[in-house]
Amino acid sequence: MANSRLHHERASLRLIKEKLECSKCDSQHLCLDSCRDEETMHALNSVTISKGPYKIGDFIYKIENQFKSLFIIQSGVIKLEKPLRDGNVYVTGFYFPGDIIGLESAGGAKYSYDAVVLDQAWVCEMPYHYFESQDPSSVLLKEHIISVYGQKLREADRLLAHDRYQTGEQRLLQFLEMLCKKLFTQNLEKTQKIQLPMSKGDIANYLGLRPESISRALQKLQRQGVIRNYKNAIEIVDMKVAKKMICRS
Repeated sequence: MANSRLHHERASLRLIKEKLECSKCDSQHLCLDSCRDEETMHALNSVTISKGPYKIGDFIYKIENQFKSLFIIQSGVIKLEKPLRDGNVYVTGFYFPGDIIGLESAGGAKYSYDAVVLDQAWVCEMPYHYFESQDPSSVLLKEHIISVYGQKLREADRLLAHDRYQTGEQRLLQFLEMLCKKLFTQNLEKTQKIQLPMSKGDIANYLGLRPESISRALQKLQRQGVIRNYKNAIEIVDMKVAKKMICRS
């Protein structure tokens, strides 16, 4: 209850500010992969605008919007998705405090995906035209952003190659392990209960599984005593066992 009240107070404080200083941001230790040198943070603070709060279901940007900015997530969880011709949607990823969204649309006239809020969020907006300048701070930020995004692309490529040989249970456990690392700052405990910010249908979509396949995977893992499955949460009963199952080929 105390944490909830503190979060509300911070959100209320930000509402009366047009700009949140980087030094006062709750997620500054995550921003741009923990890049905290004074010169870069000063450059970042000079061009970003803190925006929010965005409520669950709000859009940070939509496909039909003109591409003009990148966004660093200060708090909350955001998913990127794209409507398909058959009426379904394709979920391409979930993003957490410190992550950057919008860069996937660079070079296009409009955004490539809808950015949908899954948990009340605040973001830092960075106008993209700033990175087209030759300002020294702009060059510095571009180098960091390219480095961070390149690292994420390499990780995604590694996971994609690995997924080809994984079962549905392994993909799900690997995803849950990622969630634990994103949502919990403390060391992962033997038992970890994850309140899911996204639906299980979204998880299935992201993992390339049918809804019935992820339901079977959840049931199987629960029977094996690896997890406990709740309506809006999943508890990993033993993280060591889960990690061994992820690595099993």
